[in-house]
Amino acid sequence: MAKKLKYLDLSRCGSLENTDFLSAFEKLEVLILRGCTALKRIDASIEDMEGLLRLELCSSYALHLAVGADAGAERPIPRFCLGELPAEIGKLKSLRQLDLYGTTALSALPNSIGSLENLEILDISKSGIEELPNGIGSLRKLRELIAWYCRNLKGIMVESMANLSSLRRLDFIYCDKLQSLPELPSGLTYLGVTCQSHKLPSLSHLTHLKELVVHGCNNLQCIQELPSTQLKSSKCSQPTDIEESESPQSLNTPFKFEVLNVSVCESIKMLDVS
Repeated sequence: MAKKLKYLDLSRCGSLENTDFLSAFEKLEVLILRGCTALKRIDASIEDMEGLLRLELCSSYALHLAVGADAGAERPIPRFCLGELPAEIGKLKSLRQLDLYGTTALSALPNSIGSLENLEILDISKSGIEELPNGIGSLRKLRELIAWYCRNLKGIMVESMANLSSLRRLDFIYCDKLQSLPELPSGLTYLGVTCQSHKLPSLSHLTHLKELVVHGCNNLQCIQELPSTQLKSSKCSQPTDIEESESPQSLNTPFKFEVLNVSVCESIKMLDVS
């Protein structure tokens, strides 16, 4: 029976410490380990689950935190024991969704994550991850990268993030230690960011962007270019050669930008949108 099982939910099994039993479930498509707070490791035998589509290692507690007046209203997340993912996770070629929400003891992702060629959704929100590995730049089918409230995230070591042509949602809200953003893919429809940089990269090429949320960027002095327009502010530094080569979107391109939320950015003195 075990070899034919496709769906396994072990949510909130608080005493579960390892997954060395996984080799018995070769046909599994969905594995849910939500709220298994004692889980210390994922066994390397997970590589045998070639048909796995969804893997949830997240907290069982939903966290609702609004940008703005209710920003402090949150429910506590229990500390997870899981400190690392095995490199063998990169062999899950069928995996479409990887949910690591609330894995507070997890400080890094293996670079082999770049081998998940069918991955569409990666959620590392509220985790302890300190940097995004370069391998993420190989995830050509990735649609959502959610790193919301990653308070330890400092760097994005992804040299080719701009090549993630399928990426639509990129969320770095409440990543207080994040230093800067890389060049962004043009297909984004939502971008949320908290970072320590004095300026954001050019956004003029994001012709599909509908919503931009910039929150808690205390060092941010200006937003140089928005989709289909440029900001004219004497306070902003001169654009670099790269920024000069990126022209705003054509007037013939349908304008999709609908929501601009800039909050708790104490260094911005003027927003001049022509």
